[in-house]
Amino acid sequence: MSTQAEERKPKELVLSNTRAQTYLKCPRAYKFKYIDKVPTPTENMDLQYGIFIHEQLEKGTTPDEFDAAEFKEIYQIYSWKEYFEDLRKEIDKRINEIKSEYSECEVFLEKELCYGFLQGKIDVAIVGMKSGRKSADIIDYKVVGKAKVVEDLVTDSQPAIYTHLSSMEYGISTSDIVFHYASILKGYNKEVPLLQSGLPSKSKDNACGFRPYIRLLKRCIEKNHMDSQSVLMSYSGFLSELEKQKCVKWVDYRMTKHSVDNYIKELKMIYDFIKANNVYIRRVDSFSCKRCEYSVYCN
Repeated sequence: MSTQAEERKPKELVLSNTRAQTYLKCPRAYKFKYIDKVPTPTENMDLQYGIFIHEQLEKGTTPDEFDAAEFKEIYQIYSWKEYFEDLRKEIDKRINEIKSEYSECEVFLEKELCYGFLQGKIDVAIVGMKSGRKSADIIDYKVVGKAKVVEDLVTDSQPAIYTHLSSMEYGISTSDIVFHYASILKGYNKEVPLLQSGLPSKSKDNACGFRPYIRLLKRCIEKNHMDSQSVLMSYSGFLSELEKQKCVKWVDYRMTKHSVDNYIKELKMIYDFIKANNVYIRRVDSFSCKRCEYSVYCN
């Protein structure tokens, strides 16, 4: 019978959410990536951008404009300084809101957990006493183009993995763990209201930031193209739209013990199958294959 200490030791084969999803998508891609360690032949800019954002948040730094230049045009980030100020403000606000629910707590950043055949890296874990019970709130950052909703998490094994690992690591009941999914939007200030016929619009063709919009308003007033009432309406609409724009969209998700157990059983089946069969057949899907980073190695 294995001891708890042995369970916490990383094994030769471990599954993370990413590894499991890669295998389910295509066993051969899994082999290329995790067994053969084949270098990615094409640069996935979305992946690189996500890693870049995570690194900056982990370090607590604001990237230099030069370092971020390759992403600037693609994701339309007009000012990295403002972007990261807003980003940290949103995340810190949520962390402080969660902490206020605890009588006492400890915050862990970039916490790597491993238990049995599962491993994961949690961006933020808040652990302590809430309403007289030992509890935990887990925050996971995801850099995405479109904010996730609860329905997106129903078929996602990541909340189950993180809930299970946190339960094992901190000795907390599944029902006392809340998973917070932070959708960090790529280029969240890409589409801002513009002045068009005296009213705000969201044209992609002439996208501009806050200051150009204000200059445009002033210019219209100076040239008598708009009366004061239209200016006020337009400016008010602009501020209203600006307020709706957040660089982080949140989803809170609490899993039942039954759901977690079912997910872990399914993942254990994948783990056992990989370990026992050592078979990595290409899963042919024309759409997925086109987007696969390792498609050049397949015939």
